[in-house]
Amino acid sequence: MLSIIRQIINGKSLLRAMLNCEIKGMNAYGTVIDLGSGNRRPSYYKYMDFKSNSRVFTVNIVSTSEPDVISDLEDKFPFKDGCADTIIAFNLLEHIYRYGNFVRECRRVLKKNGRLYIFVPFLVRYHPDPQDYFRFTYEALNKIMIGSGFKVESIREVGRGPFTAACSQIDGVLSFNIFTRMLFALLVITAAAGDKIVGLISTPEKQLRGYPLGYLAVCRK
Repeated sequence: MLSIIRQIINGKSLLRAMLNCEIKGMNAYGTVIDLGSGNRRPSYYKYMDFKSNSRVFTVNIVSTSEPDVISDLEDKFPFKDGCADTIIAFNLLEHIYRYGNFVRECRRVLKKNGRLYIFVPFLVRYHPDPQDYFRFTYEALNKIMIGSGFKVESIREVGRGPFTAACSQIDGVLSFNIFTRMLFALLVITAAAGDKIVGLISTPEKQLRGYPLGYLAVCRK
């Protein structure tokens, strides 16, 4: 929780802070392709474990973020078959209308036993970038990945609970200054306490799992 609060005060959204904590130590090795990267070297890289042999290629549809590769990810990826050891796709699938084609392209580009890290938001506000099409449940994400030929190693929730979910809904409307971020951080702590109480007085899995902020999937070709 301390890391989440620190990140929020420094300007990260609640969901981004929680995702950063979930990916801490995740292994990225060899040829790494980061699809939909916001900029050349995103801040979340410092939370992942990039091995010494890793070579990262960032991909985006626009040039303003200065990616290594500019590409429309609705179409065929500009990479050869089986060229990547690791693919990262965070906060992206909801913006891809042809998501089935996208997942199949990820599999095509990966080497045998290559790994895909994919995160999708769920209980978050509408956020076109440039469009916002979908929200995926655990069941949908699992079926999409298996149906595309991936082995799903894990799908886990990033943030959960009714109070945390409610808290996240006002995150985007707060302007960034140290006062509002500290105030929001206090609200996040209160929400976490509220969800803890819900877990104690009701069936935890039933009550808390109904309010995920998103899902992080680890899949292997």
